[in-house]
Amino acid sequence: MSNKNMKFTMADNTISLYKLRNKIGSLKLDAFDYSINQTSSLRLIDNSNPKYVEPIFSLQASSTEEASFDEATIILISAAGATGKTSLTQHLSYELKAPVFDLSEHDPVASNSLTGLLYNSMDLSDFTDYSTKLKTGKATMIIDALDEGFLKTTVDGFYAFLDNIVKMSTGAQNIPFVLLGRTNIVELVTLYLESKGVKVALLQIEPFTVDAAKSFIDKHVSSDSKTKFTEQYNAVRDYIVDAIEGFFKNQSEINHKQYLQFIGYAPVLLAISTLLNDNNNYHALLEDLRSNNRRNIQLVIDIIERILKRDKEEKIDKILLPTLNAGRDTSFIELALKNTYTIEEQCMRLLSKQLGEEYNPSITGDTYFDVEYNKQIKSWLDEHPFLSNGKIQNVVFESYIIAKLIEKEQYKDYVYLYLQSRFRNAYMLFYIFEELVNSDRIVDKDFISYLFDSLKALDKKGHYSTMELTLQSSDQVTGDLEGELTFFKANNDNEDCCYTVKANKTDSLSLGSEISNIIIDFPLTIKLSSNKTDCIPPVYIKCDTIVCASSEILLNSSLQEDNVVFECENFEVECSQKGTFPTLTNQGSPNKDQFKIICKNKLTFPFVEYYSDNSLQKVSPDIVEKYQKMRRIFLMFRAHSKGDLARFKEKIDNRIGNSQVGKNVIAALLKNGIIYSKEIMYFVDSKKMASELGVKYNDIRSSIINDKIQSFLSKI
Repeated sequence: MSNKNMKFTMADNTISLYKLRNKIGSLKLDAFDYSINQTSSLRLIDNSNPKYVEPIFSLQASSTEEASFDEATIILISAAGATGKTSLTQHLSYELKAPVFDLSEHDPVASNSLTGLLYNSMDLSDFTDYSTKLKTGKATMIIDALDEGFLKTTVDGFYAFLDNIVKMSTGAQNIPFVLLGRTNIVELVTLYLESKGVKVALLQIEPFTVDAAKSFIDKHVSSDSKTKFTEQYNAVRDYIVDAIEGFFKNQSEINHKQYLQFIGYAPVLLAISTLLNDNNNYHALLEDLRSNNRRNIQLVIDIIERILKRDKEEKIDKILLPTLNAGRDTSFIELALKNTYTIEEQCMRLLSKQLGEEYNPSITGDTYFDVEYNKQIKSWLDEHPFLSNGKIQNVVFESYIIAKLIEKEQYKDYVYLYLQSRFRNAYMLFYIFEELVNSDRIVDKDFISYLFDSLKALDKKGHYSTMELTLQSSDQVTGDLEGELTFFKANNDNEDCCYTVKANKTDSLSLGSEISNIIIDFPLTIKLSSNKTDCIPPVYIKCDTIVCASSEILLNSSLQEDNVVFECENFEVECSQKGTFPTLTNQGSPNKDQFKIICKNKLTFPFVEYYSDNSLQKVSPDIVEKYQKMRRIFLMFRAHSKGDLARFKEKIDNRIGNSQVGKNVIAALLKNGIIYSKEIMYFVDSKKMASELGVKYNDIRSSIINDKIQSFLSKI
């Protein structure tokens, strides 16, 4: 039976655990005082869990409109993986004195598995009496791990098992069975039971509220320091919760809901609890967290990876692999344990699932094992803790998957396909990638625009992130290029993120739909290929070729002091994906100084009026070399918090002062007061620039070279 045609939607009402307990015990259950042969698959929980935090449930609508919570004779409870089903099962067993049939610990189920289990575990008279009580509402039984039971057996065998439940519950006066499992299988079971005329209520475990999440953390932190230093403990706990919430700041209400899901996710809370158990000096931990904002992101990543590791250890290692490894020698078992369901594999499987692509990797090199493993793992993936209704459930998980896979050559094509077709920009991607990037900090050139778009999601009026890509070295024989990519975060003068970009002169680099606060000095092809490209000053792009294949260029010239400069050998126009040539739309009234295209070839409409020839062509090579060094120095400066143009001395000295010409230019600028040194920074003196060079800052960006500049450079 397929569940594809069944729609489940969240009802407005919620069900408390108190209401659920009352529903199951509404006719007052008799005490379960039978003697049973308890095993791992059939047990009665006889002790309470002091760490348990009660969840809330949402009542899900199903295909049977007349079904209701009050009329149900079977309760089904679903949740994504690792969201507290096992703890709920144990709690209900203790509170209701109801036995638990755990399908994950039982042999493959089939017809009469349930009655056979009870018959073999109890005296005949007890079995008969208990079966009667299930019918009359005086007893209930909990069946856990439907998903794992389904995985172990055939479809026919599983349905035969369900037929056994239907037979035992027909005519029941209350709730003879409570069934739990991961969402996909629970929905399938719901359909099957309803097709047999059984009235069911489908509940879904909801994420904890923030207050309940804090309570969960409190109950799972057992350190004595929590009691001794309550105030410090509460402070660091709240800081951690707030730090994760801060990961979604400046986002819409949708993202706030994603935060609530994330903090309310049981493995996330367990990871936080583990952190607090392992760090008993809460004051020091809090200070450490506060001193370095990156710890917040590291904490999120640690939480994510704990979820992934738990899914492997608790499910694949303990349930799936023992069956697949039956009869194998020790060395093979160790190989399979090491190679299966790694974090990387899980990420790739999740990505492939979203793209509808098959992914069947070679895990061990053993054909039989690999084929069977790839076949069976698909069922597990449907209920992966990262998924909700078949989709990656929040952007934190999504960003982690992208950042984890983008640096692997064998996965890159899939990642870019996902980015192009599914990904909605969110600033989480930049920060997670920054933590996961390789030790050489090499970034794939095609990933640059996604990183910058992600970072710009935090921009606010007056505070904008900036990107620089500048050439560091080139091989004249092979055409290989190496550049430095630097991102400057909005509203943060002292923090930048630097990477290395490797490419070839024959390569192309595509920019995103918004080009703003960008400086590129890199000799390859730059492509503007978004449907609409919004150019917002300041922009300076110097490269070999610029290819404009956008259907529309939007030029925003509202910032009168800044400009957009394209400098290249050739500026080419191509048809857009719509089959049209680009149009140019002006927002404001740009003049020729605010939008310039400096190139050697002739421009076509609508760019003709913005053409500017290269004035450096008329200058001696010696002056050109010094001018290019000086211009690169000035392009490195950016607005400081106090409004001055500034840059770290170390950056300029290392990047420009790595040649004798560069050192000489820096020395001349300092000597004439055009730039000056203060502590660890260089600053630009705009008045001195005007008097000594006869230009403003933006004139340097536009490749203006006048008599004063030539005179100044000739003396160096």
